[in-house]
Amino acid sequence: MGEIKSAWEIALERTREIPAAAAAELERERAERVGRALAERILNGVPLKEVLAELEEYRGEEAAPVTRTAAAHLLDGLEPEPPERFDTVAAAVARLLGPAARELEELAAWYRRAREEKVARIEAEGRALLRERGISGPAVAGINAAAREAWRASLQGLEEACRTRLADLKARLAG
Repeated sequence: MGEIKSAWEIALERTREIPAAAAAELERERAERVGRALAERILNGVPLKEVLAELEEYRGEEAAPVTRTAAAHLLDGLEPEPPERFDTVAAAVARLLGPAARELEELAAWYRRAREEKVARIEAEGRALLRERGISGPAVAGINAAAREAWRASLQGLEEACRTRLADLKARLAG
């Protein structure tokens, strides 16, 4: 009858056979997998505090590649719209990359404020147009900022300006 081995002993025997380069590659793949999973959790709306607590489980040399992968994955999908998500993801990247990514948070805050101001101006203009036509009162709730071509173009221009600045930031952070 053969010797009974624990799963740990079997795993140790098998890992002894793996060359150091292959072990490093496996560790890199694992770090990428974990980093992507953490980034996906942020993108799916899991509170940043929870994800950062999970990241704390990784220490030393193990933490850096996981953090870099998570930040890179978040940067890949970062878009100005919707502004709430842009704020959340920019804050997550800034927390992962530190001071180098603070400008990203500032860009998200600038875009949110500029967009809110532009939408407020569009709504005021829309209400004025409705008043000119004799439509007013509490029945006029909100104005669709995308209803008129000029309004839509104005919002798209702001978004494009943000995308240009965002592309520059992404390039700097990735490099």
